Amino acid sequence: MLVPLDRPARAWRVSIAFAALLLAHRMAIVMLVPQPLRALGPGLPSDRPVVRRALLGLTGLAVALGIALALAEGVGPLLVRDVTELLRSLRGHGRRGRSTCSAR
Repeated sequence: MLVPLDRPARAWRVSIAFAALLLAHRMAIVMLVPQPLRALGPGLPSDRPVVRRALLGLTGLAVALGIALALAEGVGPLLVRDVTELLRSLRGHGRRGRSTCSAR
């Protein structure tokens, strides 16, 4: 993801790796945050805007493909449950406070 996006081929490689990860396991949904950030956030000095836009479009295509396959396979409820659990874990992470382990 951190290669300079100076050529369209690099955007394709990053998108193909993202699609492979997304299609390999449903928990890859955690990559739905950093992938668009790479395309929309602050770029590296050698990034070209047109290639970053291509990465965003290809990412959208990979997400659409993943959604279509998930619906076709009937794993929609699993994805909803996974997203819910991820959000719960993020929300609860800030409220933990002190560790329950004690050093003796």
